[in-house]
Amino acid sequence: MTSFHTLLRRALYLSLIGLCLAGAGFAFDLVRQDILLNQVLAQLTFYQDDEYLPSPESKQKVRDQLAELSHAGWVNPDVKVYEASFQSWQRYWAMSDEAFQASEAAVTFARRAMQSQLEAVVERPAHFWNAEMLVMYIDEYRTIMRDGAEDSLLEAQQAADRSMSGLLIARTPVLAGESVTDDGSQANRISENER
Repeated sequence: MTSFHTLLRRALYLSLIGLCLAGAGFAFDLVRQDILLNQVLAQLTFYQDDEYLPSPESKQKVRDQLAELSHAGWVNPDVKVYEASFQSWQRYWAMSDEAFQASEAAVTFARRAMQSQLEAVVERPAHFWNAEMLVMYIDEYRTIMRDGAEDSLLEAQQAADRSMSGLLIARTPVLAGESVTDDGSQANRISENER
C-alpha cells in the first residue's frame, strides 16, 4: 500500500511541477508580448512628430512585430488598434506625394486600417474611442476614393466600402444608431434616411 501512495504522491508532485513550468512559460510569453507591444506603441508615437520619417527598416520592424503579436497564442486586443494606426500611417506616407493621392497603395492601406479597427471594435464594442477611430478611418477611405481614384478601382472599392459599412452597422449597435432603453430593449435613434 505504501508504494501506491508513494507513486501517487510522486505523480502529484510531477504534475504540479509541470503546471508551474507551463505557467512560467505562459507568463514569460506574456511579458515578451508586452515588451513588443510597447516597442510598437513607441514607434507609433514617434510617427506623430512631423519631422520624424521612419526608415524602411523601422517600418518593416513594426510590421514584423505586429504580425508576431497577431499570431501569438493570446492576442492583446490593443494589437488590432495598433495595426490600424500603422496602416493609417502607411496610407499617410503613400499620400504624401500628390501623385499618389489616389494610388492603389493608399487605398489598400486605408482599407486595411478600416478592417483592423473594425476587428478592434468587434473585440471591444464598449470602447467608444475605438468606434470613433473606425469612423475616422472610414471617412479617410471615402475621401481617398472621392478624390480621384481610377473608375475601375473606385467601383471595386465602393463595393468593399458597402460591405464594410454593412458589417460595421450590423456588428456595432452604437454606430448603427441604436441605444439601449431602460427596459433593456434596443431603440433605433437614427432613421433609415440618415444612414
